[in-house]
Amino acid sequence: MSSKSKFKRSRKYKYFKTVANTTMIAGAAIMVTAASSGATNMVSANTVTSNPRSAAVSSANNHVNNVPTRREHTRMVGASFRKPTKIDITILPKLSEKEVTVRHNLKRWGVEELPVSESRLKKYGFGKKNLKDLIVALKWAEQPKVRHIRNVESGGRYTINTGNGHYGAYQFAYGTWLANGGGRFSQTADKAPSWAQDFVAYKTWKQFGWQPWGG
Repeated sequence: MSSKSKFKRSRKYKYFKTVANTTMIAGAAIMVTAASSGATNMVSANTVTSNPRSAAVSSANNHVNNVPTRREHTRMVGASFRKPTKIDITILPKLSEKEVTVRHNLKRWGVEELPVSESRLKKYGFGKKNLKDLIVALKWAEQPKVRHIRNVESGGRYTINTGNGHYGAYQFAYGTWLANGGGRFSQTADKAPSWAQDFVAYKTWKQFGWQPWGG
């Protein structure tokens, strides 16, 4: 097969032929318009369409030269779908130690500030529900009447043990202490932390009122 035949069967030839036909049709339309609008326009139309095949070849060559290759097209398309650049965390504002603690407490315990250390809460098996009760109990323990009870019972001393069978600031009997959950902290009230005694006293008060301390 001759090179001329190969060219006629190629895509480039078909493209040239299509462009040439389109240009010739456009030239004819211009000539018709020029004929109706005057001799000046006719000259202009003849100049444009004097050599339509040459114009078609020139247009086709420009188009072919501007068409990107498959590799270039892949790069162009891929550029718009690139993964976003990772954020440099070093440029983000750093949280203070207090802010970090608050966020941790909210996520783990549901409160901004813990009344006692987290290690103590874990040691004695506290959860979110118990923690809320503890916070309420500590506020309850600050009431004037509750302070008065501690002063009367033990002089406000949480570690007192006089040997009379009653222990701690609220003078819990051994059985009363254990019955209201004091066993999770210690066998007797005087060996438990002050906040734990307040917590057990609050639970006792919720169940029996002021009766255990003489009404």
